[in-house]
Amino acid sequence: MDFDAEGGSLRVSGRCCRQLEHIKTGSFHTLVLEKNRALEISKCVWDSVDSEIIAIACDPTKSAHLAIMLVTEGSALLALIGSSVTSICATIQTQLPGKRGASGLGYDKAWAKFLARCSDALNTHLLTAPSIRCLVLAGPGFAKDALKDHLDKTLSRAAGGGSGGSNSGGNNS
Repeated sequence: MDFDAEGGSLRVSGRCCRQLEHIKTGSFHTLVLEKNRALEISKCVWDSVDSEIIAIACDPTKSAHLAIMLVTEGSALLALIGSSVTSICATIQTQLPGKRGASGLGYDKAWAKFLARCSDALNTHLLTAPSIRCLVLAGPGFAKDALKDHLDKTLSRAAGGGSGGSNSGGNNS
């Protein structure tokens, strides 16, 4: 077995144990499994354990324990990471005008729209993935911090708070 990480393929070689339509018994054969190429596996009887293992391995919303949102100014990527599958769920691109001059008037509105689209993507994909235990917001600059503040405000409004989301103070006993 050889795995090509760069090409995303797996080569499996071996001796054929029984006669097939185009392959003689005892001859060597190589099978190449590639990313984004259909593969069909058949078995006479599938038991419930095997079916469940395959379903969990193929669906990142069932096996993912970590969600990552990479955020830069005007661009974001949401990925779910599981034990056997990493899946890119959403890519968000927003054209932001310059911050200075006449075009700067629309910057705040475009930035708010970008943050809302990121929040919507998180809501859409994380609500369908109940196994997610952690969300990582990462990226250079201030964009990740602005998204975190936006999420805190949105969640505190949804919860009926309105205090801004910070949980400081209170009882320390």
